[in-house]
Amino acid sequence: MNGTESQEMYLKAIYTIGKRKGAVRKIDIAEELGLSKPSVTNAVDRLIAAGEVRTDESNNVFLTDLGQKHAERILKRYNVFLKMLTIMEIPEDKAKEAACKLEHAIDDEVFDYIVDWMEKKHAGK
Repeated sequence: MNGTESQEMYLKAIYTIGKRKGAVRKIDIAEELGLSKPSVTNAVDRLIAAGEVRTDESNNVFLTDLGQKHAERILKRYNVFLKMLTIMEIPEDKAKEAACKLEHAIDDEVFDYIVDWMEKKHAGK
């Protein structure tokens, strides 16, 4: 996975806010992540430089195709880990917290093995 955990959290937040609200403002990202607006502005600038987001004339934040792909991959990781932990009957609050940590900690190759295992062993669950 490219990017740091922090960048991934921003991409995930931009993606989910965009799905909920349409336009994404920096203040929305700050509120979603519990961070200051200056921190968000710095992170957005880094994501622009990396080609993952862009802004418009109103300063709304949008994912580029690259950022969209990256955000969808992060969310897929979260959802797979959450499903796996739920199958293991881990309480929901703990499962969500652990899934969030795992989505950043596992490399792509290991994640692909986990997805294959989940599909083979727990397809209908």
